[in-house]
Amino acid sequence: MKQINHLLAKGMATQLVLGSFTMPGLMKTRGFVGLMNRIFSKIAPSYDRIWTDLAPESVFLGPLTAAARSLKAAPLRILDLACGTGLATLHLGRLFPESQVVGADLSERMIQVMEQKMKSAGLRYLQTLVCNSDRLPFEDGLFDLVLTQNAPPYLEEMVRVLRPGGRLLLAYSFVMVPLVRGVMARRLEGLGLEDLNFIQAEQGLAVTAGKPDRTHA
Repeated sequence: MKQINHLLAKGMATQLVLGSFTMPGLMKTRGFVGLMNRIFSKIAPSYDRIWTDLAPESVFLGPLTAAARSLKAAPLRILDLACGTGLATLHLGRLFPESQVVGADLSERMIQVMEQKMKSAGLRYLQTLVCNSDRLPFEDGLFDLVLTQNAPPYLEEMVRVLRPGGRLLLAYSFVMVPLVRGVMARRLEGLGLEDLNFIQAEQGLAVTAGKPDRTHA
């Protein structure tokens, strides 16, 4: 049964990536945003259990961890978008304890669950925010690392708040790499990002890309 669930997860994850990279306008519609908020607010209390029933935590954190370790320097300011209950946010807080880490999600209930986990883990220095990833309340070029994990990425807004020379990070569990790699590369390069690094780990994929720093060109 678990093997069947993994195959279903692979198909769903692959379609998520393909759809979000080839039809980004759909994600900006009011209907899509409202649907996502309703779904994830409803499942927030059981969200962590749903994923741990599917696979160990290491499967979900594997691609993110490998990508984080590939960074040339520790980012001082990190923004985790569509952070859900904070699996990636809390993990990055442990990996980079000297960094300012912000977890943002559209669902207030998801953020509430995350804040409870932060308190239990003693990670009170992390910051949380309820907001739409397509309209971030941050100035341009504020963060050294901007990421999202297992969620549709609002790439233009992610690039906007990323500082020149900073890195964008996308991580996906259970994804068919040959089907998504080319689509992801074309979209990221079309946004002017460079130095793409695709990393396969556990059963997933992470990619990091740099925002050009023209001041050092």
